[in-house]
Amino acid sequence: MSVLSPMLRAPSSRRNLTAIFLALMFIFADLAILEYHESADELADNKSTDMVSATYRPIAETHIADDNPGVNFATADNSKIGQDFSSETRALISFANSYTTADSITSATLHFQCREIFTIGTNDVKAYAASTELVWRASESTWVDANSTTPWSSPGADGTLDRGGWETPATTTATINPIVTNYSFNVTYLVQQDIFSGNSDFSFLISALGGMLECAKDSNATAAYKPVLHIESQNQPHGSGASVVADFAEDGMPLMSNNFILAAETLPTLS
Repeated sequence: MSVLSPMLRAPSSRRNLTAIFLALMFIFADLAILEYHESADELADNKSTDMVSATYRPIAETHIADDNPGVNFATADNSKIGQDFSSETRALISFANSYTTADSITSATLHFQCREIFTIGTNDVKAYAASTELVWRASESTWVDANSTTPWSSPGADGTLDRGGWETPATTTATINPIVTNYSFNVTYLVQQDIFSGNSDFSFLISALGGMLECAKDSNATAAYKPVLHIESQNQPHGSGASVVADFAEDGMPLMSNNFILAAETLPTLS
């Protein structure tokens, strides 16, 4: 007499449930393995970069004035920037460069704390920054000379051999002192170019239109008024950059608005 196994003796419904349960176990086991491998690949491919913020104090600063073209102002209490009815002044300031081409500079902002000591008309004073091309020394620089042995190619460091192009005007924000304004210069491009060129410092020429500013130097007793350079960077090199191709119009071709009656587009936008 043969002995039937418990499985064969069990009702058919119970056998079906057991078979379905075993099949689901195999399916979930495969899914768990697949999910593990996908998670492992995802973790392996995640290449994060660290954003580093740093604030630097100047290593040299002075200003130059056209009404005293041979005078050095390195020991002056403040830097004067701008113009009045009889003179023009510009500030020179530099910061040490500790970066290499292995670093990616995402933002660089130069901060000056200034008060208006003269205004022309009712417009606000507009301040601008440019890179310096000649080697200048704070204790030797004047409106005429970059240092004791090298004159500016044009007085006031205004020649193409003396400085680069002016960047966009500084933005201004109020401070807790109603007569002191924070001037923030976007010098990201200038800092990037100095790093690409292997310069040992970040050196800037500051000018202003519409009035005269008196700006605090690093020697100022109030810590919040000292000029600083704030840089945000990543631990990876810069990319190859980008380009823009204008494929909608030819040089010299008038831009027309999209109105029913044709008219010149006086405020075109790039998007």
